[in-house]
Amino acid sequence: MEGKRLRGAIKGPPKKKNAFEIGTWACSEEYVKDVSILDPAYERLVGPGGPAGVNKIFFGLEAGRSNAWAVLNWDSVEDHHNFQADHEAYRKFVELFKPTAKDGKPKGTIIYAYWEVDEALPCLKAPLVELTKITAKEGIAKKDIYAVLDKYIAHIRSLVDGATYGDVYEKPGQIVLVIGWKSIQASLKEKSAREELGLIGQVEVTKVLLKQIKGANVLSYGDTPQG
Repeated sequence: MEGKRLRGAIKGPPKKKNAFEIGTWACSEEYVKDVSILDPAYERLVGPGGPAGVNKIFFGLEAGRSNAWAVLNWDSVEDHHNFQADHEAYRKFVELFKPTAKDGKPKGTIIYAYWEVDEALPCLKAPLVELTKITAKEGIAKKDIYAVLDKYIAHIRSLVDGATYGDVYEKPGQIVLVIGWKSIQASLKEKSAREELGLIGQVEVTKVLLKQIKGANVLSYGDTPQG
């Protein structure tokens, strides 16, 4: 599997690559008003007795506030699967999501993307995070998508804190591009360059504002972007 860093060319697979769990679910009004109601769930992960292999945790709201999003950096997909296999611990963990979920039913979707850790983390700490899932159109080789992404990343370099991409664990034909924009305004400037992505694949773009949790210390969470 291959990826792309913001700075410099990569020859061969990234040297330091982790699995990033990307989850989303329909959220409750309570969560929209106060995302910190999810703090206890993720504090359990990074606290004493938490599962092995989990590193950084980010969560927040999608622009438009219809969905909650979370991105977790694991050492490997297997580490997360091992946590899920501990049914009692995982059940207690999921229970903590009830206040955040629409109708109190925490149901959502999860995929895993392989990103370079050193390149992905600045993206996830940025004021606005953009996640773009790209599925190649018929007849388009993955290397052609990589070439377009390389060009796009070079084009937006001055507007972002970071940008990288990597393959999706569940569907090797899909790629997830993550961009950390310096501002909401910056993300609106390059629509023409972004349109080229639609020529090579089916594109799903989501903009989210994330906060990071580390132990019991939750970093600041700003105003949710509205577009």
